Amino acid sequence: MYTHLEIENLRIISKAVFQPSSGLNAIMGSNGAGKTTLLEAAYLLAVGRSFRSREITPLIRQGTECVRLIGRFVDSNENRHVIGMQKDRTSLAVRFDGRASVKRSEILQLLPVHYIGSDPQELLTGTPELRRSFLDGGMFHVEPKHLKTLQGYMRVLAQRNASLRSGRGDPSSWNPQLISFAAILDEARADYIAALGGLVSEILADWALDLGLEIEYRRGWSKKLGFEEALQRSEENDRTRLHTTIGPHRADILVTVHSLRGGKILSRGQMKMVVLAMYLAQAQLNAAHGRGLGVLLFDDFAAELDRGNREKALSSIEAHYSQVITTVLDPGELLGRTGITLFHVEHGTLTEA
Repeated sequence: MYTHLEIENLRIISKAVFQPSSGLNAIMGSNGAGKTTLLEAAYLLAVGRSFRSREITPLIRQGTECVRLIGRFVDSNENRHVIGMQKDRTSLAVRFDGRASVKRSEILQLLPVHYIGSDPQELLTGTPELRRSFLDGGMFHVEPKHLKTLQGYMRVLAQRNASLRSGRGDPSSWNPQLISFAAILDEARADYIAALGGLVSEILADWALDLGLEIEYRRGWSKKLGFEEALQRSEENDRTRLHTTIGPHRADILVTVHSLRGGKILSRGQMKMVVLAMYLAQAQLNAAHGRGLGVLLFDDFAAELDRGNREKALSSIEAHYSQVITTVLDPGELLGRTGITLFHVEHGTLTEA
């Protein structure tokens, strides 16, 4: 969990020192005051990019040259670490525990961070890329080799696509490597979704939300075909479209309620509870594989949840994460809970309330 964050020139924030505690932390303030920017700082340090945009320029406070962030955190073994980051418009410098050479995966293994935005329903209603990111992000903490396998698949896929676009070489020469990586990815993803779906059902049942919900893994090609045969059948289409049209890079997660897509039948409040259950299930799987309890960054937690669902959500969140940092418009949204560390931000200035 984080113990200390120093923020300089990040969006509206000129300078701030943020010292969240374990358990529940709430950041209060009006819209546009800088609440989400504090969550963004915590996310940037762990993940290395913003959840708002991949562009660097919007991050940098107007009239300044670069963003500087320093974060101190404690891992699940009570070891202390320091991350430093400086971003300008053309470069990025990162130091971790005094080292300039560091892989982002090393930081994320020690500091699992989940971010739930102000429109979490988008995980159900948005693009397959969002759901693949959720899936692969969770698997990274459960299966150590998953990231390496995924990167290997994407490298071979890029080579095959380059051959399709250029017309040089035989794209099918890349098929054996693509098939090998795909087999590993497909099996691991299917197992993960089966485990995740079971936990989501348990959480929803505990909340007395009988939604008839099912979570299905769609692997990215026909269930009736092996990947080798599917690639052979799609070759003409791939040559026409100049890219590989099937495979794990087209995988998706289908969430249905009584056999209908959840995004079409559930209310926004129900969708938010389903998405939260998915993140809580992911946190349980992380903990079960020795990753410890992680950090949850939750933007506008209370929006679209009635009092009963807020109570269920808060109790579960506190049980599944070592540290929760959420934004609220009013402390009353936290139902009078004690032991909360409150912060107030206005016009980019942070104070502990």
